Amino acid sequence: MIDHRELAKAIVDELLDRLAPKAPPLAPKAVDEPRYLTISAYAKRVGWSRSTVQTWVRAGLPTVDGRGGARVDVRAADEWIKLGGIARSTGGRLDA
Repeated sequence: MIDHRELAKAIVDELLDRLAPKAPPLAPKAVDEPRYLTISAYAKRVGWSRSTVQTWVRAGLPTVDGRGGARVDVRAADEWIKLGGIARSTGGRLDA
């Protein structure tokens, strides 16, 4: 007796093996991310409180003056965090 599920799986596996090398790699989808965010929006993006991000701003997190207050320069701020800006400017504490 033929197990149709096993046969279907074998067919799919065979097709994938034959087609996969010919298929071009998928390019990552471009994400439209804003260049500048409010402190509250950036806090939400990185998963920290607004007051913590304000502390980081006082410690040197890159911002620009915007309408209604400072805006976080997202790319520069992400790089600042990645390079250890928080740890260097707050003695290693994230929420100093």
